[in-house]
Amino acid sequence: MWDEYESWLRIPNLPRTETGKIKKASPSKIAEWVSTTWGKISENLIRVLCKKCCVTNNLDGIEDDVV
Repeated sequence: MWDEYESWLRIPNLPRTETGKIKKASPSKIAEWVSTTWGKISENLIRVLCKKCCVTNNLDGIEDDVV
C-alpha cells in the first residue's frame, strides 16, 4: 500500500492546506489503495495465513499441527 501512497504523493498540484501541507487522501482513495494491495496478495498466501490464525481450521483438531 505504501507504493500506492507514494505514487499519489507524486501527483502534481495536490490540494494543500493553508499552511502548505498536502491534504489527506479521501476515504475512497484509501479504499482504492487497500483494494489494489489486496489484489496483489496470492490466494495461497491468504489460505496459509488463515490456517495459521485458526480462521479456517477444521474443528475436529486434525489441523492443530498447522498452528
